[in-house]
Amino acid sequence: MSTTEVRGRSGSRRTLTTRLATPARGALLPLVLLLLTTMPACARTATSAAPPAPSASVATGESGQDRFLQLYRGYQADYEPAKTVANLAEMSEVVAVGRLKEIREGRIQGVARDDPGRSEYLIYVFDVIEKVKGTVPGDVVYVEAIKPNREPAASFDAAAPKGAEALLYLRSASALAPAEPSLGPDVPAGTRLQWFTTPQGFLIHLGGRVLAPLDQIGQSRPIFQGGDPDPTRLRSWLPSP
Repeated sequence: MSTTEVRGRSGSRRTLTTRLATPARGALLPLVLLLLTTMPACARTATSAAPPAPSASVATGESGQDRFLQLYRGYQADYEPAKTVANLAEMSEVVAVGRLKEIREGRIQGVARDDPGRSEYLIYVFDVIEKVKGTVPGDVVYVEAIKPNREPAASFDAAAPKGAEALLYLRSASALAPAEPSLGPDVPAGTRLQWFTTPQGFLIHLGGRVLAPLDQIGQSRPIFQGGDPDPTRLRSWLPSP
C-alpha cells in the first residue's frame, strides 16, 4: 500500500491511497514507468490553478475620486465667501460650464524655485462647453489656483477626474495676482489666465454629487450660507436667468 498527497484544482489537499498487489516477475518495470508519467501531470495541474493576486486598487478599495479629493485635505484659504449662487455670479466676470481636461504646473511666486517662502500654483485646464456670463476666448480656459500642498502637478493630474463636468465662476488673474516676482506658468504664450472668484467657484460633479474641492468647509456643511441647490444636479447651481 502507498500513500500520495496531491492538490486539486481548488488548492485543497487530498490523500490518495493505492493498494497494489505483489507484482508478478517482469511486471514491475511497466508499473514504475506508469507512475513516473502520471504524477508530474498532477503537479502541473495544481500549479496552474493558483488564483491571480488582486490589483492594488481592488485591495485598497480606493477610487480615483477619493485620491483626487484626498489631495485637497487640509487646504485653507482666507476669503469672503459668497452667500448664494446668485451672489457668486455677481462677483464673477465669467461663468461657464466645462469639462476638466488636465492639471499643470502654474506660477511660483518668490525669488527662486527653492525659496522656502514661495507660493506655488496649479493651472486647471477646462474645455468650455457652455458660456453663461462674460467672454471666454476660444473653447479652452486656463484657471490658476494656489496649490493645496507642495505635491507636483503630476500628482494632481494623475488623480484628476478627466472629463468630469464642472461649473466655473471666474475672474481675471491679472486683476487679482499680487505684485511679486513669479516664474512660469506652463501655458501657451499670450494665454489669459483666470482665477476662481472664491474657492466656491470650482464646482465639479463627482460620484453623482456636486462638490467644491477647494472649499473644505463645504465638505461637511453647505457650500453656501444661504443654502445649496440640488446636490445631484450641477446645472441647478447656475445663476437664474
